[in-house]
Amino acid sequence: METRKVQVTGKSTYILTLPKKWVTESVMEAGSSVSLSYQEDGSLVISPPTLRKTKALKRLVMKESGDELKRNIIGAYIMGSCQFLEISGVGDRQEIKNEIRELCKVLIGYEIVEVEDSRILIQDILDTDEFTIEAGFKRMSSLVFLMFNDLLDVLRATDPEAIGDIMRRDEDVNKIFFLLSKLIISRLNLKKTSKSDRLRLIEAFYYRLAASELEKIGGLIVKIAHDLERVNFSGGEAEKFLDLGSFTQQFIQDSVNSLRLSDVKLANNVLKENETFDAKLLVLNGLATEPALEIITDSFGRIKDYARNIAELTIDLSQL
Repeated sequence: METRKVQVTGKSTYILTLPKKWVTESVMEAGSSVSLSYQEDGSLVISPPTLRKTKALKRLVMKESGDELKRNIIGAYIMGSCQFLEISGVGDRQEIKNEIRELCKVLIGYEIVEVEDSRILIQDILDTDEFTIEAGFKRMSSLVFLMFNDLLDVLRATDPEAIGDIMRRDEDVNKIFFLLSKLIISRLNLKKTSKSDRLRLIEAFYYRLAASELEKIGGLIVKIAHDLERVNFSGGEAEKFLDLGSFTQQFIQDSVNSLRLSDVKLANNVLKENETFDAKLLVLNGLATEPALEIITDSFGRIKDYARNIAELTIDLSQL
């Protein structure tokens, strides 16, 4: 690490010399402009005008596994490593091309601009400054809440199309989760400042952790909805599960609100409700008359754990 002394010129102008090697490698000369970015820890990042930008083109070649290719596409999206993504080696496998099209529908900002016999070109048209992590997390939590509304309708057997609504909302939850993952990587790039995201970097990181819990909850709601299709309730089982569903929905909402409002008291209340939740699960386990009901009860228990994790993140952040 090199050090420089701050000097004063005139009455109020502070100047700092730059390392010659850095200036030469950055192809700068007298009169060149640099960018200054203030960091949360009080440091200052100085960026030269020739700072390397995101690569214009990245190439991916499909080998044996279509799943491996899709994972690589998602990785390129989240890392924001290129403006264009060229995929080759697909050949005439139409099912792989269709899977790539469906995947791009989930990755907000990824657009297929060219399709040839053996080549697919994807462009990343997303401007990350148009979105904020905080707003994305709020939208995710709203969708999960609505998914629970639909799940309660399934339990009441009042809306035969509710399962379809749950599936569509879960797809939107996944879209926003991938977007938030991309946004946090963008925030970790200290050379790039966010014009609209008010969260500190550590807060943004914790919101990303909480978003991961919400994404898992969304998947479990889908699972419960499908498991309910195989259940024939007897006695008061439906009412008991309906009560648990309403309780779980409020449990999740309180954990999310504790994070968004930085409300430690609410977070601790969520954690205190853990025993009440466990008691309800114990009762339902005793009532379960078939394996599917036991699976559903287990899924509710896992949802509880994920919601608790969000409340614990709130408490962690309060120590900053």
